[in-house]
Amino acid sequence: MTSVDAVKKTRVRLSPERRGEILSAAASTVVTLGYEATTIEAIAAAAGASKATLYRHWNDKATLVVTAFTEQSGIRLDAIDTGAMVGDLRQLMQMLANHAPANIALLLTLSDAAHRDPRLAAAVTDVFSPHLAELTTILVRAEERGEITAARAARIMPLMVGALFAPAMTGADSAVVTEEYLLRYLDDVILPFLSSNG
Repeated sequence: MTSVDAVKKTRVRLSPERRGEILSAAASTVVTLGYEATTIEAIAAAAGASKATLYRHWNDKATLVVTAFTEQSGIRLDAIDTGAMVGDLRQLMQMLANHAPANIALLLTLSDAAHRDPRLAAAVTDVFSPHLAELTTILVRAEERGEITAARAARIMPLMVGALFAPAMTGADSAVVTEEYLLRYLDDVILPFLSSNG
């Protein structure tokens, strides 16, 4: 039995508040130091927790950091169901805007590091898969209502990625990714594409 396994045998439940504090510390530490330079020790210090506490609840740094994003992002796709595709996409854009600067900074850091770290890449896949499935559910509902074709639905994710990351990739401050900006992008780019015949 490894020392990490031994620690997990004595797992103590974290309160939602304490869990949130640790995940927030993990996210901010990665954005500040970069993924590679971030250690479990650094996250523990930032959270005022012990390494043992972190290992009781997360397998490794990769799982902890990716979980930090998914739980701290403010994006709850399973809560979106307005009964219409346009309403669903508007609600999604509003969610994306609420924490855009922090989310974009962390996602850029993780996506860069995942190319070099197989463990992080695997954690991203494992933790993000349920969230991608929730987005697929939204699009499937739109297909079933006849609002969109499967081919068009497949293009929504790249368009949203463009909306979120184009400012950062062109040197703009991610603070420009506001609700107004994202809703305008939805009206001017995404919806016209989805309704076009080409």
